[in-house]
Amino acid sequence: MCTFAELTSLHAELARISPHTGGAVRSYKAIAGCVGWPAPAQPVKAGAPVHGAPPALIVRSTHQALAPYSAGAAMAAQLPGSVVLGREGDDHSMFLVSKCVREATNRYLTTPALPAPGTTCTD
Repeated sequence: MCTFAELTSLHAELARISPHTGGAVRSYKAIAGCVGWPAPAQPVKAGAPVHGAPPALIVRSTHQALAPYSAGAAMAAQLPGSVVLGREGDDHSMFLVSKCVREATNRYLTTPALPAPGTTCTD
């Protein structure tokens, strides 16, 4: 287990080397390991289906450390008819940086048309 001072120093260093995310992506994993989180990681499993909800567009980064891509499939399994739109990358700011994600999201919110299952944006 680390001290609060060590944790603060670690976060400052991570924010320095990843200024656009403030160290958030890398720091969470480092901090969680540092503080000795007692629960082991468990695979993401789908819960019970939600009945009566409309199909959802679920946007996921393919390599995001804090929210694994498999969590999108688990959520889609709970919301019948939902689609996971992947974006090649490791960020949460997909709507801001990807024209493909922005267009698919805007289309879903205004029509509500979903992209084809398995669609991955690469921009």
